[in-house]
Amino acid sequence: MESIREDTNVQLENQENFDDNECSICLESVPAHQTSTHQKCASVFCDSCLGAYIRLQITQGKWKLECANCSSLLSRDIIQRFLQEYPLLEEHFTRLVADASKDPHVKTCPSCCARHRVKANKTKRVTCEQCHFDWCFSCHAPWHKAMSCKDFKRGSKMFKEWTKEKSEGAINARPCPKCKVFIQRLDGCDQISCPRCLTAFCYLCGEKILHSKLLGNHWSIYSVLGCRYIYKPNHPVQRKAIRGMLLSLVITSLPVFALAFLIVSPLYGGYILHKYIRKH
Repeated sequence: MESIREDTNVQLENQENFDDNECSICLESVPAHQTSTHQKCASVFCDSCLGAYIRLQITQGKWKLECANCSSLLSRDIIQRFLQEYPLLEEHFTRLVADASKDPHVKTCPSCCARHRVKANKTKRVTCEQCHFDWCFSCHAPWHKAMSCKDFKRGSKMFKEWTKEKSEGAINARPCPKCKVFIQRLDGCDQISCPRCLTAFCYLCGEKILHSKLLGNHWSIYSVLGCRYIYKPNHPVQRKAIRGMLLSLVITSLPVFALAFLIVSPLYGGYILHKYIRKH
């Protein structure tokens, strides 16, 4: 059982069933859990096409991205989700947003990146006309009624510190490695499935769980894909050296096994053929 902390203002929703949906861009049938549906125009996009579209728009210098099927803006959470594996492009996007906000009376909505201008000495509360998100113009955070910006930031810092604290031998919450939503494990095993994006990750180390027939999996003690907390957690150098050495042995032994297979296969085939001829 997990408790979830996430923004409610998201314009694209991940599908959690396993039926096929047709992507509005490539027109291919894609498993529903690998697609997102736009809340306003109900268009369905596969993760591959949506990610490629977002990255192309940013490469072209755009910081305010519209839906590929309508004119409504994509939320910043969605944009950053598809930039996580592209740090240079993510940095470029951050600079584009910052450059658009150089005017002291102009800032971008922290949810959808739409630009907003306010008059001096007016209210600090801003309601985005595009996504209707309420936010504070002074600290660029969600609107915090009856609370100063300093107190709000202190509370946000306290939350981040709380997630790193340990309770009953485990930290209080882990961010999903893909969509970054915080998940608190109340009970169960160390393998967590994010309710938002369905990414399977390890609650011990926070890494995405990977499996390989050749290299093992996240729960293999001697695998390079193994969790760092299940084998020599206090001796990272020894752990990496041993796992690296075993990986080298596996890689160097592949040609030997391939050669043995090429030699043994014809002999074994001949033996089977010989038995068959003698029998008949």
